[in-house]
Amino acid sequence: MTLLVPPFDWPPQTDRLTRLYAYWQSRCGMRLFPARSDIDPVDFWYVWRDTVLLDVVHEPRLRFFYRLCGTGHVEWRGKDLTGQDVEVDDTPQLGGTSLAGWTDCVAARRPNLQKLEGIFDDRRLHFWTLRLPLGDSDARVDMVLTARQVAR
Repeated sequence: MTLLVPPFDWPPQTDRLTRLYAYWQSRCGMRLFPARSDIDPVDFWYVWRDTVLLDVVHEPRLRFFYRLCGTGHVEWRGKDLTGQDVEVDDTPQLGGTSLAGWTDCVAARRPNLQKLEGIFDDRRLHFWTLRLPLGDSDARVDMVLTARQVAR
C-alpha cells in the first residue's frame, strides 16, 4: 500500500479529503503545518464523522493516543477508542499500515495520503486515508488529524 506525499495527484473519489487538505493548507500560513488552535472543526463538518484526532507522545518513544474519534470511525470499529493507545487496539486487517502512516507524518512533518484495504465484517473495503500534522511549532508534530473516505 503506497504512501503518497505532497504534491498529491488526487485520485478519483477523494473530494472530501481534497477539500480538507485545501483547508489545512489555508491554515498553515508561513508554517509547515498549523497548530490545533488554528483549525476549527466546524470548518470541516463535511468529513467530521470520518475524522480521528491523535495526540502524539514523543518520549520515551513515539506513541499515539486517540483524542477524538468521529462517529463514522466508532461505527466502523464497533467501539469508541477515545483515550486509548493506538497500539492497544491496532486493526489487524490493515497490517500496521495506519501506525506506519502516522509515524511517517510525524517523522517527516508532512501530510500523507494512502489507499487502504481490508476485510471488515466480511466485506472488503477500500478507502483513502489523509493524515495531516498539527503542532505549535514547525520543529515538532503534537497531533495528527486523520480523515478517511471510502472508495465507491
